Amino acid sequence: MFQIEKLKLSKFELKPFVLVGILLFIDQLSKILIVKYIPIWTFPQSDEAVHLIGDFLTFIHVRNLGAGFSLGATFTGFSRALVIYILPFIMIAVLCYAVLGGREKLEFATTEVYFVATILSGAIGTMIDRCCRPLGVVDFISVKLYGFLGFEYWPTFNISDSCVVVGVFGFLATYVIKNYKQRKHQGSLDDSQN
Repeated sequence: MFQIEKLKLSKFELKPFVLVGILLFIDQLSKILIVKYIPIWTFPQSDEAVHLIGDFLTFIHVRNLGAGFSLGATFTGFSRALVIYILPFIMIAVLCYAVLGGREKLEFATTEVYFVATILSGAIGTMIDRCCRPLGVVDFISVKLYGFLGFEYWPTFNISDSCVVVGVFGFLATYVIKNYKQRKHQGSLDDSQN
């Protein structure tokens, strides 16, 4: 007969999930407020748009039926299911594993685990929208670029998108810095042995 071991999580292993919960709450609350107070298909030039910093930073209300930058919005059938649901679900599972076992099994630093948790919160927030909002993911943060890089506006995004971006860049930065320090330390050990 099989015995199931009790899942024992240390306080550290639970803390990243507290961060996930907080970021998910902020993401979903912001989307609820946008849906309630700003009419759908409100653009930066609309009277209903909320200008926070002149026309540079504006809250609007658009929907995205695709993935990042509307990738897959026009896909149908299996290709749509793959891009919109299957691959993101697999990614969420991989991120959960990384958060749970990151420090020991993957040898992540504490900050790396928290950045992975930040990515996880963004992935879950977007998946909630895809599964629960038939009109698509709620995007509402509009940043005007004034023609920089050939864009008048950066593609509209939301809190969960920001979590993914901040998490990825933060993880990469801490990973590179950690490896640099390890190599530098190893080099100094090699020099002292010679």
